[in-house]
Amino acid sequence: MGQDAGTCRFLQSNRDRREIYAIVERDGSSTAYGPLTYEQVDREVVHRLGLDRATLYRATHPEVADPGNLDAAGQLLDPLPSQLGDAPMLSAQVSYLFQRRRFGDAVRALTAAMAAPDFVLDGWTSGYYPALGWAQHGAGDEKSAHMTFAEGKQKLEALRARWNDNGYITSSLAKIAAGLGDADGAEREADHCVQLGGDDQYHLAGMTQNRVIALALAGRNGRALALLEAEMKKPIPFYAGDLRWSPDWDKLRDDPRFQKLLADAESAQVTVQTK
Repeated sequence: MGQDAGTCRFLQSNRDRREIYAIVERDGSSTAYGPLTYEQVDREVVHRLGLDRATLYRATHPEVADPGNLDAAGQLLDPLPSQLGDAPMLSAQVSYLFQRRRFGDAVRALTAAMAAPDFVLDGWTSGYYPALGWAQHGAGDEKSAHMTFAEGKQKLEALRARWNDNGYITSSLAKIAAGLGDADGAEREADHCVQLGGDDQYHLAGMTQNRVIALALAGRNGRALALLEAEMKKPIPFYAGDLRWSPDWDKLRDDPRFQKLLADAESAQVTVQTK
């Protein structure tokens, strides 16, 4: 199936991001090792593509182009083969599959990526282990999920020991601990990933959101809801579509506090769209 202009722009924006990250990592100036921030990387991508920031964000986060509309996201993502060699792109595809509850498809995509001859386990790809384990859990394959979580814990702890982690590996370990039923470990690693987030507010926002997700997966509902309430007041909140569709929040769905946060987010979304 051919790729339309929107799909091509989505792919190009991700490829430009990956190219820039590769350059700055080679030069020793990446966000993990030096002064270059994610905001600066995005500005460079904007300059290359001639996009404004809102267009860039919609291109790299298709589910918010029409927030909560999985059919709209599917029109962009379903025609694409799994982008096995592009971690941010594959993560976007897997996130969409999770929201669709297509766990078997997510398992197949992640398994293929991790079995590829050129696969490298690093900060970018550390999230594959928790994603695969939770996809297997969602598909009802608890034995495989436990094996994936256990292997991921071992490999990511070894990776973190030799890596200058800026929170990505630790946030993955938090979600793995949740999958293993270790709520204390999940909370400990979740708090640690925020400590590693550094001073880049764009990156730190991602780590604080990862903390909330890990706590929700671990069943630490009280603290997860308190932190989620705080996140929803920040400049970069969770989107209504994510709250409605992502299985990350399934343990919170029956709580009136979560239901109010979702209703408020959807109301705010309608207000923005009608302005």
